[in-house]
Amino acid sequence: MKMLCEKSELLEGIQRVQNVVSQKATLPILSHILMEAGENRLQLCATDLEVGIRCSVSADVQEEGAITVPGRTISDIVREVPEEKIEIVTEKGNSVTISCGKSFFKIMGLPKEEFPKLPESGGEESFCMSQRKIKELIRKTLFAVSRDETRYALGGILFQVKKGEITAVATDGRRLAKLRRERDKDGKIEKELILPAKAVSEINRIMEGTEDEVKVSIGKNEVTFEFNQIIFMARFLKGKFPEYENVIPKTQNIRLSMNREEFLSTIRRVSLLASEKSNSVKLNLYPEKVVLTASTPELGEASEEMNVSYDGEEEVMAFNPSFLMDFLRNETCEEIYFDIINPVSPAMLRPKDDEDYLYVIMPIKI
Repeated sequence: MKMLCEKSELLEGIQRVQNVVSQKATLPILSHILMEAGENRLQLCATDLEVGIRCSVSADVQEEGAITVPGRTISDIVREVPEEKIEIVTEKGNSVTISCGKSFFKIMGLPKEEFPKLPESGGEESFCMSQRKIKELIRKTLFAVSRDETRYALGGILFQVKKGEITAVATDGRRLAKLRRERDKDGKIEKELILPAKAVSEINRIMEGTEDEVKVSIGKNEVTFEFNQIIFMARFLKGKFPEYENVIPKTQNIRLSMNREEFLSTIRRVSLLASEKSNSVKLNLYPEKVVLTASTPELGEASEEMNVSYDGEEEVMAFNPSFLMDFLRNETCEEIYFDIINPVSPAMLRPKDDEDYLYVIMPIKI
């Protein structure tokens, strides 16, 4: 293999795939990026066996060929070389030379044959959706995914694909985020699948959030996303997602209407003195206002009042401030509803102008 490539294009391609590269792989080949040169394109591939990505960049290919190179090493080299064309040449013994201006590097690669084969693009069924909607489905639910590795099925986002719509759901047992969005193009496909947190995080990172179309193909064990000369593959998580509809409150006794940014800022300030042990902020409800308080015996206490739309009885309840802020940071609307049954039952937050998005959160026992 012998080729020339602009530094900016090569670096962009490497950055698209390098997050998938496994840094603690039991198989050395999984810490490598596969480089395949042909037809004036350089194709870059990376996988950890559960997630895979393939993208291509333009290149002046003088000799076609393929080699795998250590992902971190090639990324560091390309980032640091001068802003000139980079020449990459494979030599005997799987060695690779990289030349750019007066800089020269020689690194050891591994043969292409050792690299795991990625599933072919396309699946049994497919549909199209905008990058913006896919990113929104991920961004507004990913924060609620469980970090407990023993709860395997909760380690990803459930996607329910139905006629004309998609619903994304994530939960860790203490809170739940659910968002429904219409599909851009209708189809007969109806599927339920759980994608791991690593996969959806990476999709969210590399998608641009535009109205450009993404082709989503669902196979037997994996899904592929095709967009912007990128093919991204992720295997489904096995296991059964809980019957989440049972925990979503159907009624409320208290509805607070409040400014999202003000609520977020107030929680952020008050939680500075929240106890590490209880990790809670109290909401003291009064007519037309709520007073947020937190305290740590060794440090002190904090309180702040904010105006809300509320005309009920006085109530006191407590919530994990990080859980509240996760929702508030990922929402963009100006006003939100905070629906409460009582101080010990699940509460629900939702945007005032979007009935298709909700966030359920368990209170903390006072």
